[in-house]
Amino acid sequence: MFTCTGAVAVSAAYCLLYNYFAGNPETLFNAAAWGVINIVPWIAAVEIARHFRTLRAVCCALTAAMVLSLAIELPIYGEYRSDLSFEIVRRLPGVAVSVAVLGILALRPRPHRAKDAAIDMRLEHFDWARAAGNYVELHRHNESPVLIRSTLSALLDRDTDGLCQIHRSYIVRRQLVTRLDRQGVLLANGKRLPVGNAFRDALNFVPSSQRS
Repeated sequence: MFTCTGAVAVSAAYCLLYNYFAGNPETLFNAAAWGVINIVPWIAAVEIARHFRTLRAVCCALTAAMVLSLAIELPIYGEYRSDLSFEIVRRLPGVAVSVAVLGILALRPRPHRAKDAAIDMRLEHFDWARAAGNYVELHRHNESPVLIRSTLSALLDRDTDGLCQIHRSYIVRRQLVTRLDRQGVLLANGKRLPVGNAFRDALNFVPSSQRS
């Protein structure tokens, strides 16, 4: 919601400034309408398609965005300002940008939910964990993160000696911490994680590099 509102506001400001300096001032309504017609449908398409990540879902979302954009413009202006074929062509850059964004998102590792039978094994071998809403992402070096339905507190209760909370959203395996500094903690695998001020004073571990 905030993404759409911000995008419409930015596009409306751009439209107002561009047309003002071009000698063809626009009304605030027309500038905002331009953003709603040309920005909002594509943001919605990306948000929907990225949760499914299938070619069929992407095609359906982009087609729906095209239809929605055309459907919004007609009642606002009463008619299309150009013929329908040109209006469709004019929206192709929006399709291209949406496809590019979805492609970038597809390259990011996607946490997968562990099967119930594998959860206990995963809990014993993760390096660090991050809270993700009602779930927790378990991270292990060179492996894809695993998403389980749990809380950081529940994980800490399972292993109070081996795990340490360093941030309201992060816990780490104590033995893997090699350094604590102003930037956070550094793990043995080279991963750096943030440390919350509320937890810094309570961190009484000895870095592994200083252990005998």
